[in-house]
Amino acid sequence: MLTEGITEMKIFRWMHSRALTVVTMALVVSAIWFALFAIAKSAAGGGDQRPPSEGGVFASLSMAASASASTVVAGSAPLKWMDGTEVSVSNFKQYAPAYTAVGMPPEGGTAISFDLTVYNHGTGDLSVVLIGVQVRYGPTSLIATRVYDNENGIVNSVGNYVQPGQSVTGKYAFGMRPGIAIMPLYIDVQPTNQHIQKAFRAEV
Repeated sequence: MLTEGITEMKIFRWMHSRALTVVTMALVVSAIWFALFAIAKSAAGGGDQRPPSEGGVFASLSMAASASASTVVAGSAPLKWMDGTEVSVSNFKQYAPAYTAVGMPPEGGTAISFDLTVYNHGTGDLSVVLIGVQVRYGPTSLIATRVYDNENGIVNSVGNYVQPGQSVTGKYAFGMRPGIAIMPLYIDVQPTNQHIQKAFRAEV
């Protein structure tokens, strides 16, 4: 009987040791799997990423590093990018489009206009043919309609190129529907598809 008891105890200890070994191996495998998963996620860019801002199209982000905040108050400071591009807004105001203007808001709506200036502090020509400019307004960020008003010199363009050390200015206007709160109001700007979109916060 004593021999049988000793044998059963040895078997129990052997089984217990094997069970611990299996559990330990499972923990090690799990740790390795999680480490590999974290490395793969990081390599794929799956870390802490911010979604693109509303109203803008992000292409290449080779110039994405910001030299200023992504949002500034209109008229207080320019928006800046690391390649030397700067954009400022001035003469922001509510205005009455000419009768011949295209894109006017319905009766009772609101139209705003402003001057947009692009500075090129870089070393090469800056193409601004496809500069992105839009206005978002209201609690749900509705997109305002562009107003083309030749009588008031508003063509919603700053031209084609900005040479190094130079700047260009264009007049812009947008219309907003009646019966909708227009605040908060933002002017989104993306100089080229190589730049991150930023915004001016404006007051009417």
